[in-house]
Amino acid sequence: MKKIMLVLLSVALVSLSIASCGGSKAKAKIEGATDGFFELPDGKSGEAYSQDLTITLTEEKTKAIAANTDIKAWLGSEDPLKDTGLALSLKAAVAADATSIALTIGGTPSAFEQKELEITIPGDCLAGGEDLKADDKIKIKVDPAGKADKSGELVAVKGQAEDLTFTNTYTLGKAKLLKPVATTAFSGKADGDVIFDAGAKLNSWFGLEDAADVQVTAAAAIKEGDTSFQATFTLVKAKIDAKTASSDQKLKLTIPADYLKDNGGLSLEIPDAARVYVYVPNADKPASAAISAAVTVGGNVYTPIAEKEVTVKLTNDVFKCYIPAENADGEKEDYSAWVAGMPTGLKATLKASVEAVSDEATFVIKGTPEEAKAAVISISLPQGIHASSAYGTTTDRSDAKFEIKAGAKVLTDPDDSDNDKLFIKLWPGKVVDEEFIYFVVKGQTLKATALTDADVLNIPAAVVAGLRTYGLTLKAEENTTVPVLG
Repeated sequence: MKKIMLVLLSVALVSLSIASCGGSKAKAKIEGATDGFFELPDGKSGEAYSQDLTITLTEEKTKAIAANTDIKAWLGSEDPLKDTGLALSLKAAVAADATSIALTIGGTPSAFEQKELEITIPGDCLAGGEDLKADDKIKIKVDPAGKADKSGELVAVKGQAEDLTFTNTYTLGKAKLLKPVATTAFSGKADGDVIFDAGAKLNSWFGLEDAADVQVTAAAAIKEGDTSFQATFTLVKAKIDAKTASSDQKLKLTIPADYLKDNGGLSLEIPDAARVYVYVPNADKPASAAISAAVTVGGNVYTPIAEKEVTVKLTNDVFKCYIPAENADGEKEDYSAWVAGMPTGLKATLKASVEAVSDEATFVIKGTPEEAKAAVISISLPQGIHASSAYGTTTDRSDAKFEIKAGAKVLTDPDDSDNDKLFIKLWPGKVVDEEFIYFVVKGQTLKATALTDADVLNIPAAVVAGLRTYGLTLKAEENTTVPVLG
């Protein structure tokens, strides 16, 4: 009996020993993965892309890995990102005995359909010395990134003959145009480099039937290898005049994959490729434009004003073209010429770009006035930017006005020929070293007087007709601005 118990005890001990020596299997998880996949945000062809991911190790640690180590092979012997413009790299150096690895997938990609990437960390980067495949796969894709030039949106007006045509430019990201191998009917050129001749119909690329009221043609020859092209849109006038209500047609451009190279075998879509709006005015209501709210643009000469917004609202009318707030360099466009009677030194810009077929534009007026002026604000809209041709100037309103009052600035190096200067003699040693200084005063008639206090110049009402007594602290800086309130 004792013998049997001894045998059983021995077996139990052996079993315990095996359990404790087996250990847990090493794992590599991608943080944030769900259901075995880590899905990266979609990229766009031709646009810089950079996304980080972190692999966390369990029951394994790293050796030291230098930041500049080439780890493309971690995706396999045939790198699936090769020729896509993207690459896998270390985000930072990895210290010895680390339990996580930070990676980056980045570059400027071409378009490709969704790929599933598998990462295997090589054994020579791990303390255990054996290759370790990540438990999760990575999903990534890059969409074609074509863009439409914002310059053209066609707004045709019933009963008018002008502006029935516009031209748009389309850029294709990193993709290039290609003449399909099986296509020969589109070109009579012997060298075969022309895909479409100038004037060739492109309706099918914009989802239009051949007999549609909008006709699209190539503005110039479209050639193999081009990364952009121009299309001209024309509306059939007879079909405009037959309409009884305004209509809005938004067109999507789809370039078939057969006409593209370096685009991952994908077609290219530009959703907002063109907009054709037929405006049918209400014959019972006249078109008009007006400043929509009371506003006072006020201040003093030589002193920067608080900027003000002036909104113009159209009635029974729309803007029929895109009006940009900024130029190609990102600088604000100057629309001062549209604001009648604006005091010199002020500038008018658009608060935001005006989209075609909108009925409102907001101007921002700011700057430093150089003349005193009281006037009603009037904004002239050039002919051709709005559907109606019956007017060009907004309706004035008495509570939308400029009120710029007299002001003054100090000149330490005056020009004696300026009749708007007031000569002031300073007591030597007071405030500034110069014995003489000039105030330039705008907006009032000058009169002579004597000064009794050089530290703070109290200009009495008799000095400048219409000004009340106002204290000014004199500074000896050239062109220092000092307001004189009326």
